[in-house]
Amino acid sequence: AAAAAAAAAAAAAARQVLILARNNLSGPLPDAFTRLTTLRALDVSANAFAGLLPSAWVSMQQLVFLDVSSNALVSPLPDTLPFMAGEGFSLRCLVLSGNAGLSNTHLVTLKSKMEAVSRARVRVVIGSSDRSCNISVLDQ
Repeated sequence: AAAAAAAAAAAAAARQVLILARNNLSGPLPDAFTRLTTLRALDVSANAFAGLLPSAWVSMQQLVFLDVSSNALVSPLPDTLPFMAGEGFSLRCLVLSGNAGLSNTHLVTLKSKMEAVSRARVRVVIGSSDRSCNISVLDQ
């Protein structure tokens, strides 16, 4: 499944948007997405990806939208993840909700830190009660 995801990623590189939501993909999230240096939006929600969010993903400075919700991701999240909310990064929307293996305490701390570092430029969605964000952030 990860190989299929990587192949689809290569084909979508020119479009700058890769939506792999609801495709029954499983296994670990591939580091290969980091090689898509023009990718602005990545949606891998509602699959069966399991394990950790790759720390290499923090290098995707051009990413504006990232949705990894409704998978089987587990804690800990990369310590460097808040850097994606800082100077030199384009992130505006990070959706982490629906991953039962992610510690709620860790998510609340991460949300607070990222939204503060970005001066509210980055919206982090960790639960159903959060104000959502979606791929339309690309148009802003």
